[in-house]
Amino acid sequence: MTEYGEQLANMMRRLETAESALAALRRGVFGELPPGIGSVEDRLAAIERTQVGALAAMGDPVVVHSGASAVDANELPIVESAFPVTLAVTSGTSGLTGNATTKCGYEYDVEDAITGYKYFGAGTSPAVAAADPIVSPHKWVRPEIGYMIAATFGYAHRNSTGALVIGWINEVADQEACEVEEE
Repeated sequence: MTEYGEQLANMMRRLETAESALAALRRGVFGELPPGIGSVEDRLAAIERTQVGALAAMGDPVVVHSGASAVDANELPIVESAFPVTLAVTSGTSGLTGNATTKCGYEYDVEDAITGYKYFGAGTSPAVAAADPIVSPHKWVRPEIGYMIAATFGYAHRNSTGALVIGWINEVADQEACEVEEE
């Protein structure tokens, strides 16, 4: 099999896994719909298509202005939910834990926790550098100094330009490393 053929076969396997995970997620979110409510696909399309749909699906009251300034709900921007990602510290930054006078410098390989698709770091094709979660467009905030325990999990979303944004990771301060022993 050619390299192209192997890549295509790998992509097809990942697509099947993603479709299976999406079907399970739909069942978990919507359950069994009562008659007359519409199909799961119809409801999901409404949520993905509009902010109004997303708010309504969460049970929040939604008011669409009427009159001259009325907004067609189908013209609102698409809302994409946060999704889980797994993280692994890159080998080049694994020693940059931070200390009593310096800031942690971890950078991460990032992949989709459900599909396994690699967004940043080793194994991306085409190659994409590891993600530094404190550099724009990412939103993670680290302490200015101190030891940190590397993250393994987080949540990301896409911004209005389509760029992946890491919003939250489970990177935490290492309290024990900062303690001073009493003599």
